[in-house]
Amino acid sequence: MKRKLLSALCLLTMLCASAQSVSDSLRDHRRWQRSVVSAGTGAALTVGITQALKSSVHEMRPDRTDNHSFPSRHSSWAFAAAGILSHELCSHSGWWVVGAQFAASAIGQQRIMAGRHYPGDVLAGAALGIAATEAGYWLGSLIFPSRTRHTAPLAGNRARLHLGTAAMFPLSGGFRTSYGTAADVCVPVSENIFVTAGASLHTLPLYVSGAYDQMVNKGAVKAGAGYFFPLGRWYAQTEAYAGVALCTGKEHKFSRCYSFNGGAAGSMMRMVTDKLSVGVRGGYDYFRAHRSVHSLSLSLVTAVNF
Repeated sequence: MKRKLLSALCLLTMLCASAQSVSDSLRDHRRWQRSVVSAGTGAALTVGITQALKSSVHEMRPDRTDNHSFPSRHSSWAFAAAGILSHELCSHSGWWVVGAQFAASAIGQQRIMAGRHYPGDVLAGAALGIAATEAGYWLGSLIFPSRTRHTAPLAGNRARLHLGTAAMFPLSGGFRTSYGTAADVCVPVSENIFVTAGASLHTLPLYVSGAYDQMVNKGAVKAGAGYFFPLGRWYAQTEAYAGVALCTGKEHKFSRCYSFNGGAAGSMMRMVTDKLSVGVRGGYDYFRAHRSVHSLSLSLVTAVNF
């Protein structure tokens, strides 16, 4: 029942995005044809590749119910739907892109926290959905090339809301690759300096003696400062932060485990419209969950610029 509901929701999202694009461009036949071909190809690739992997890869789920854990079908479809919606509606408002990514990230997070998938399954599904959608839009642009050339605006140090979907790679502590979502607000205090505050949620699988033991949820709030580098229609930023993390899990030692959380990160972003930028972020993170945990992270980031 849940699978049918998700399928209907993803399909409805794709149709709404395409319908909005078509309604805005009834006089531009090539544009709506490109939208239909691109969205349809991306959706077909997502469904086909996901089903092929589901049938050929046999990985037991964390809750031990069956061996169809890899990849996460919910995540691949959700991120494909988010990609289609973002392509079709990004010119209207950056909030469509951030909202779509947040919804897809939340679906992936729920699948892990419910014990249905490992973080790697969700990350694989998300990457599959994004790659298939981009392939669909690349094919659509080849068949129906655009007659207009979009020029991105120049970057400036403005107030921004960043949303990141992240893979975290713990280097210690018995944890394996985790999945998470982070949001932060950056407020400029000079031409190049900004202050930031935000929150994140990561789910980390804990392994004991090489065997999976449990999922540990790490929620954190942080504050920090950084430096902004304008690079024409791109911008880079570096930041350092500190805050408090709360780790929870099924075992008593993780019932309420508070710790210091700190780190540093660097981002490379490209302006898409005056209100939207997209890019990647890499960083280092430290927290303590009965032992020190050092991690590297890589995030897909979208930002609304105010």
